[in-house]
Amino acid sequence: MKPKNKKIFVLASMYSIWTMLWIILSIMDAGYGVSGFFYLTITGMPFSFFAWNILPNGGVTSLLALGIMGMSQWVLVLLFIFRFKGMKNV
Repeated sequence: MKPKNKKIFVLASMYSIWTMLWIILSIMDAGYGVSGFFYLTITGMPFSFFAWNILPNGGVTSLLALGIMGMSQWVLVLLFIFRFKGMKNV
């Protein structure tokens, strides 16, 4: 596995674990759903603010949507960094 792909895999894995933690906690107690909603929003800013318009209730589905949005944002940020680190004249 290339180093770039390995870093993307590690990032996606860690954010998936972070998301699954809040989903499991929200299944156990509804109060954790709201907390997880805010924590996932904070760690996935600014792209995760779109989930507030889609599913703003703090349920399992909204946590899953927030997790997917936050993870896709961080993968895109990492790809952006790799793209401009590879450019020699910048």
